[in-house]
Amino acid sequence: MIRCLNCGSDNEDNMKFCMNCGSRIDSSTNIPETPGYSGGQSQPVMMNQPSNTGYPPVNSNNRPGLDVFCLIGFLSSFVGLISFGIVSLASLPLSIVGLVTTKSNGKRGKGMAIAGIVISAIGLCLLCALIIPGSNKDTSDTTTTVESTVESTTESLTETTTEVTTETTAEDPTEATTETSVEATTETSAEAIVDPTTESTSESVAPTNTPTPTATPTQKPKSKCKVLFDVDVNENILFSKYSVVMYVDGKKIATMKQGKFCLKTKTLKSGEHEILFTKRGDKSITGTTKINVTGDSTFKCRVNTHSDSIEICNQELLDHLESTKAVMPDVTEMRLDDALSTLSDLGFKNIYAKSDGWILVTDHWLVVKQNYKAGKKVGRTKKIILTCVKDG
Repeated sequence: MIRCLNCGSDNEDNMKFCMNCGSRIDSSTNIPETPGYSGGQSQPVMMNQPSNTGYPPVNSNNRPGLDVFCLIGFLSSFVGLISFGIVSLASLPLSIVGLVTTKSNGKRGKGMAIAGIVISAIGLCLLCALIIPGSNKDTSDTTTTVESTVESTTESLTETTTEVTTETTAEDPTEATTETSVEATTETSAEAIVDPTTESTSESVAPTNTPTPTATPTQKPKSKCKVLFDVDVNENILFSKYSVVMYVDGKKIATMKQGKFCLKTKTLKSGEHEILFTKRGDKSITGTTKINVTGDSTFKCRVNTHSDSIEICNQELLDHLESTKAVMPDVTEMRLDDALSTLSDLGFKNIYAKSDGWILVTDHWLVVKQNYKAGKKVGRTKKIILTCVKDG
């Protein structure tokens, strides 16, 4: 064995370089190790010391650092989830930049960058889910307003025609009397022809001063009737929130979203009719009721949606046709809860409160302005806006 003069470690006899420090071993100057060697004190063994032989020591702590973009993108992606995707607009590009830079500079953080990209994408999906329903709601409200305007115009023309016909009939009572007399005479003659024997017998028995009975005309039921459908769909906050489709005798009448309504007049034949409510896109979830129409009438009800059924409540069939318009009352200087109750009793459907703050308790707000003047006849589907201020 040969001892290295640099570090003092023992090496094999045939080695030219030290196995510990890498120094060159000169066999002529080194003292071989012998069991009985008691020479001078050997040098202490120094591990990992630099040498002048051109062999650099091994650095075991040379580990690459963490990329800054990966770290910032990963942390901001979690903030993006809390802010419903708003911060994700910045965390996504930061994570992508971090992923690219780790490939070029060799730093750590590739896993953080990939996780930041995935979490940022989820945050952006949440943001899109919040934005898209709002735009669809605005479009549906515009469509509903246009349909309501067309319906109100048609109904006003129908009401005008009905009023003109009624006035013409009232101005000519002679004609109505003549028609009644003709019908009465015809029915009397028909009775005489059907049973002449009975008539002659009764005349011979009856005294001469007994007046002859006259037939009273009976009112025939109308073959076609107008029915106003006034249906409201209650709005669910969390569960079972879907649109409802309304059918009458298998014919589609309207599609109503949560919190919306249907106010339409249809012409039906007198008799029994089936009203069916189904979930939009799933006809297995239904609710059914029947009405018996004998004249112009108004059908009212409220609809509650459930996960497996549709409930029809507060239904009634009025024996008259209600108007789709109502006279606008003066609700200024009233508390908001009283104003809402007054307008709802008159049948107005679209009522909105406008204020500078959040309206949580309606009896703490006072109405100072309304968008329609009092005394004006307004369609019940028109948008009523009440401007409110805090009371006290």
